[in-house]
Amino acid sequence: DEFTVLLEDVADARGSIRVAERLLAVLTMPMMLAGREIVVRARIGVAQYPDDGDEAASLLRAADHAMYFAKRQHRGWARWDAATMDGADRTSLQLEAGLRHALARDQLSVVYQPIVRIDGGLAGFEALLRWSSPELGPVAPDVFIPLAEETGLIVPIGQWVLDQALALLRQLPTGVCMAVNISPQQLQRPGFLEAVSASIAAAGVSHDELELEITERAIVGEEGPAGRALSELSALGVSPQLLTRL
Repeated sequence: DEFTVLLEDVADARGSIRVAERLLAVLTMPMMLAGREIVVRARIGVAQYPDDGDEAASLLRAADHAMYFAKRQHRGWARWDAATMDGADRTSLQLEAGLRHALARDQLSVVYQPIVRIDGGLAGFEALLRWSSPELGPVAPDVFIPLAEETGLIVPIGQWVLDQALALLRQLPTGVCMAVNISPQQLQRPGFLEAVSASIAAAGVSHDELELEITERAIVGEEGPAGRALSELSALGVSPQLLTRL
């Protein structure tokens, strides 16, 4: 859902912005689809050579950041201007742009923390997500996970973590459990239970060897989507662990 337009004969950024405005005018025109009128929303980030970058990679990165800035400002277009943006804005946009591509670019990893019983025996492992950005270095989970939840990226990333954890669980001795954190967005998303069941079946592990750790803020009434999902998980044999985290 992202496209790049290269303009070769534009004297300055004003020319690029005029093209961006023309593209938006066309993209946002109402259209008929299956007998219904729909309107597509679009955001465009503008970067200009050589002001915003002197090579393809830096220009694409600047345009990417400008696009996310336009989204946050609810504007049709924005030009990347690092000189006028404060450090917090630049870092925030770099985080969002980087996180959107982190999974596809193999920048995410899962580490496993042992869970030890009171007698010293190994009960299992907890899967913990980590992100190492080429631009920003290692990013703390308490920084990027709230961003992933805010942008909805936690759904595909969370599914990837679950699949990675189950693949390791398959190699562990029988009786060792695997704990995986689940976000409120995942829990309340339609098809969540089916996705968990499919992942368990694909990994060839037992349902009772998987624990899904869920924070209390994910639960909004027993009759809501989250409450129903918890009941269905329990019926499936998966152990949902409720955590209190402030």
